[in-house]
Amino acid sequence: MSQPRKICVAICGLGRAGLIHIGNAVRNPRVYVKWIVEEDLEKADKIRNECFLDDSVQIVKANGVNKVIEDKSVEVVIVCVPTACHSSLIIAALKSGKAVFCEKPIAMEEDEVKACYAAAKQYGQLLYCAFNRRFDPSIREVYMRVRAGEIGQVRSIKTTSRDYPQPALSFLKISGIEPSLDVTEYQCLLATRLAETCSMIDNEVTKQATIEKVLQTDYGTNRCEKVKSTPFLSNRESLSSYPLCGPSLVKK
Repeated sequence: MSQPRKICVAICGLGRAGLIHIGNAVRNPRVYVKWIVEEDLEKADKIRNECFLDDSVQIVKANGVNKVIEDKSVEVVIVCVPTACHSSLIIAALKSGKAVFCEKPIAMEEDEVKACYAAAKQYGQLLYCAFNRRFDPSIREVYMRVRAGEIGQVRSIKTTSRDYPQPALSFLKISGIEPSLDVTEYQCLLATRLAETCSMIDNEVTKQATIEKVLQTDYGTNRCEKVKSTPFLSNRESLSSYPLCGPSLVKK
């Protein structure tokens, strides 16, 4: 039996999310990690050894990322760098013919998010936003059971979420997004998608009212406006265009 072809990937950033993704990549028999982009070379070398990767896995700092972009053998770039650096790296990778897996948010400004997905369409590559709870088995089961009518008419949806473990202050200073806003995106996505599925929401006005109620309940009226201004929630099309149980992919 022939061995499956391995997909060559580059990991950009070894922060909280990056450590998760490099671990997943190493455990996947269909993936080959060729590049690690990380400012802390000592940390990157330590992680490389802990993952039992040999010296063929090259480590570069951010100023050497062009080597990754120019490497034609790299098929996928996994982006886990600070949010402010997302869009430029995403577009460069897409332009060079590479698919991109990016930690959320894609960018902090809605125009930047749209530009990234436009680039994915233009260059015929996949751009995948890592909303991991869309694929959480328990949440997926609830979604499918509601969709199939097994649960009956849903009258109320209550969600509770948190970010664990508590992120370090050094991470929060460069993350580009407040943790409470980050978690809220999940809650609004889940609540509105379930509500749409069971016909609790039948138009855009009702959808926005549902989001407003979720935010005011969790954060109060004063912080509600700040949460609503994030790119994910400020784009009225995003809630319907990003499916709960499927990746956000754009391909010709």
